[in-house]
Amino acid sequence: MEAQKKKRRYSEEYIRFGFIVIIKDGTEMPQCVICAKVLSPAAMKPSLLQRHLHGCHQDLKGKDVDYFKRRETMLNRSKLDHSGSFHQSNKAALHASYVVALKIAQQKKPHSTGETLVMPCTKEIVRIMLGEQHAKKLDTVPLSDNTVQRRISDMSTDIKDQVVFEIKTAPLGIFALQLDETTDVRWLSRGNVVKRVFELKDELGLFFSCNDKKVTQVYLAKLNDPKWITGHAYIVDILSRLNILNKSLQGADAVVTDAVDKLKSFQMKLKLWETKVKKGNFEMFEALAERQDISDQLVNLIVDHLASLQSEMKRYFPAVSEGILKLIRDPFHTDVASVNDEIQEEFIDFVNDSSASDLFEKESSLVREVLFLGGPWSGEMTVVVLIVLVLVKDMRRSL
Repeated sequence: MEAQKKKRRYSEEYIRFGFIVIIKDGTEMPQCVICAKVLSPAAMKPSLLQRHLHGCHQDLKGKDVDYFKRRETMLNRSKLDHSGSFHQSNKAALHASYVVALKIAQQKKPHSTGETLVMPCTKEIVRIMLGEQHAKKLDTVPLSDNTVQRRISDMSTDIKDQVVFEIKTAPLGIFALQLDETTDVRWLSRGNVVKRVFELKDELGLFFSCNDKKVTQVYLAKLNDPKWITGHAYIVDILSRLNILNKSLQGADAVVTDAVDKLKSFQMKLKLWETKVKKGNFEMFEALAERQDISDQLVNLIVDHLASLQSEMKRYFPAVSEGILKLIRDPFHTDVASVNDEIQEEFIDFVNDSSASDLFEKESSLVREVLFLGGPWSGEMTVVVLIVLVLVKDMRRSL
């Protein structure tokens, strides 16, 4: 007499392979939560269950246990008979329910639309076209308010899981990070990139953690370093301030005098920020102020950087003499002694031209427009005076 074979029993750990258990005629049988296929009792072995997962659902082999538990819930919601096989009618009804729920979501309609509009209209159409018997079959399609809501939630979760899985398993080179380009000014664009990296640091950490290449591990180490993130926060803040200044100096209406005023103001702010940082006040730097791990070493680095910015601003934007600024703002009240010798007589004729003076008062915006930012605004007094004289001559010809 053959020895009776020992029956294998289901273990809760098998859910990690995507299998639950059903009982048929008193015998435990494994059922896949993905395709609902019921395997023989002999397949109740980890190696065989894993073979089914890798062979039939290869794209899901990296899923975690929570994913398979969600699929178990979805399977239990499906109407199954005691043997674990789908009734064909229930399978079709379930499919139809998901299709209608998807259409409702795509059209951004209320969840009750399926029950209050779609189902009644569909029944009437089928009743008229095919008869009452066929119309009654539609009663098996679940389209209640709550059901449609669950269907949409299930589909949303499934899509998210698929996307995350594709990112985790794909080579790094397949995906490209799309970065905003909001301006043609290169350093301004770099400022926006730095801000985006800071805002997406958690997502980038997840992205880099999915790849074991050496370079990605370097990036991941930076994103996991609190000190590096805090320093990055300051860079985001200071570049944001510089971006605002840069934008304010651009445009068709930008003029030398306004630019000088804004640059002076920004240099004073740099000095103020330096003083505040020394006292431990970071309220002017939004991202940095939210960090709780600002070390003394970083404070010293920020102070040095702000001082360096002040020096660079003075070097890059040399001071404009008050004489030139006064000449630009009000050429008719400028002392002739401040003008270069070779053009003093012509300048006297200019400032005593009443027609030009009256027109200048009315159309002073034209003078400002000629002296727009972008030209050699830091040149000699002679250049500025000649520009004004040419303008006035043009105005006189228009009288």
